[in-house]
Amino acid sequence: MNKYLSYGLRINSEIDLPELSRRDMGHTPDVTIRKQAVDIPDEARALPSYLDFAPDGTVRYSWPEVGAFKVSADGSEVLVEPSENVNDDLIAFPLLGPILSEVLRAKGRFVFHAGGIVIDGQAVGLLADKGVGKSTTTMKLVASGARLLTDDLFAISVDHGIAAPGFGQVKLVAEARAFAPEGSVERPFVHEKIDKARVVMPDFDAEGVFPATWLFVLKRGQDSQTHFSILSDEEALVSIMRFSFPVRFGDAGAAHGRGAVDFMRAAAISKKLKVAMLEVPNTIPALSGVKDAISRFLAEQSDVAAQ
Repeated sequence: MNKYLSYGLRINSEIDLPELSRRDMGHTPDVTIRKQAVDIPDEARALPSYLDFAPDGTVRYSWPEVGAFKVSADGSEVLVEPSENVNDDLIAFPLLGPILSEVLRAKGRFVFHAGGIVIDGQAVGLLADKGVGKSTTTMKLVASGARLLTDDLFAISVDHGIAAPGFGQVKLVAEARAFAPEGSVERPFVHEKIDKARVVMPDFDAEGVFPATWLFVLKRGQDSQTHFSILSDEEALVSIMRFSFPVRFGDAGAAHGRGAVDFMRAAAISKKLKVAMLEVPNTIPALSGVKDAISRFLAEQSDVAAQ
């Protein structure tokens, strides 16, 4: 078994996951990942993709080019049945995306499809539509001194409003790879449909938890300045739901009461965090000033809250 720490969870895995931080915690794992046959219908294996949220809380997935997966109701076990001639590197794509999101969901986390960083001791999420430049902005913030938490799955404890580091890999377009930190490792491409490079950050720290305070919805600006606009409570709740990872599964992910639970969790998160529109500069060089702009914004909002 490979032993890892990610999102505060001790993970034992038969799948090699070099994206994660190796840790032998010496305790019973929170999650065990095994290679084992997955019980899905034979006809489902021929479909381009298959997804089943069962009444008992288990979740099954299948992609013929990768394999089949099953997540237990409590998130403590993940079964992986790889397709023929598929290596661990390709299995890691869904395993560390939708599969891990369901593990975190089962463990009481609210999961966003978002980047996450720590600035001035506060965990903030970076939410964005495809093409806005979420990963590029995340990488530029890290290059400017922010601490990386995650590139894709930003998970917040619903009970405590805290976020833990995920794993130190960022998917970057070609123009953004130039300012990855010294010592970063660009991993090989594993599939023709995946156009971003996987860049592993040096010295990623998987330890610690941080109070989650703000979510920023990124928008590509029209100039070289950084602008903030705080959303109303109603707009904030809509954004929280919109960028949550479970909505990617559509109606299937809301079945058997899951949708109601997700909405209640979103409402709870909206009371713990605030949401603002963050209009970032329209050129990559100008992104260098965004980290300081966020620091000033956080300080100003802290002063306002204290008054």
